[in-house]
Amino acid sequence: EQIYNLQINNAHEFGNNIWSRAEINDLLKKKGFYSSIFIQEKRIEGFGIFFEAGNFLDLYSLFVSPMYRKRGIATTIIDCA
Repeated sequence: EQIYNLQINNAHEFGNNIWSRAEINDLLKKKGFYSSIFIQEKRIEGFGIFFEAGNFLDLYSLFVSPMYRKRGIATTIIDCA
C-alpha cells in the first residue's frame, strides 16, 4: 500500500508507469521477484523491485522520494539486492 501511495504522491515523476496495488502484490508473489525498501519515520520513502534469474538480476523499478535523494539511498537499495 505504501509503495503504491508513494507512486501516486509522485505521479509527475512516474508518468504512465504507476503500478496498481494488485500489480505490485502479484509481482512480489512470483518466484524470483523481491523488493528492498527504505523506511524513514515509519514510512516507505524508497523502493527497488528486482527479479533474479540465474546469474542475472533485473531491476524492474527503483524510486526514492525527492526529499531523500542525493544521500546514497538508491545505491544502498541496489547494493542490498
